[in-house]
Amino acid sequence: MAAKQALAFLIGAVFSLLIALHWARFLVEWSRVGFRDAIAQGIFSFTNPQLTPLRKLVPSWRGIGMAAPLLALLLSGLKILLIGLLYQLPGPASFLLLTLAEWIDALLILLLVMLLVYVILSFLDRYGEHPISSFLSRVLAPLLRPIRRWMPPLGPLDLSVFVLSILLIFIKILVVGTLLELA
Repeated sequence: MAAKQALAFLIGAVFSLLIALHWARFLVEWSRVGFRDAIAQGIFSFTNPQLTPLRKLVPSWRGIGMAAPLLALLLSGLKILLIGLLYQLPGPASFLLLTLAEWIDALLILLLVMLLVYVILSFLDRYGEHPISSFLSRVLAPLLRPIRRWMPPLGPLDLSVFVLSILLIFIKILVVGTLLELA
């Protein structure tokens, strides 16, 4: 039993990392960070071998590659399938719902982790000169900009990150929770 749990953990960890990297690739393209950013270069160089064949089949939309989220979806399904083989395979409808829940959950967790690191670095790197600070501010800017327009900062306090994190957690509970209940 312990070996099965250890293997399920290993499968989950490896696939979660791969799914997060492909979601990160999508976010980099979506936010138009640019290839000159060192972190973006790392994400591109890691994901290119898997995405190059798929990019020939899956078209881009407004200059944003759709191959990365599609591969993240396929990896989510493979993760559910492999863990299901260890324990019990879900039925077809449950498999689709669990895959979709895993796929959305991975994006939301990635965004929440990025927000957390962004907040921590805002205290340590006040001028945003660290490569990770500038990368995160450019990736998160399209999500934070509408909130900042709606709710301006209160002096030195920028509550847009807090509002976005509340929205992401709400979506996680509502959407992912509903999908898991239906599965």
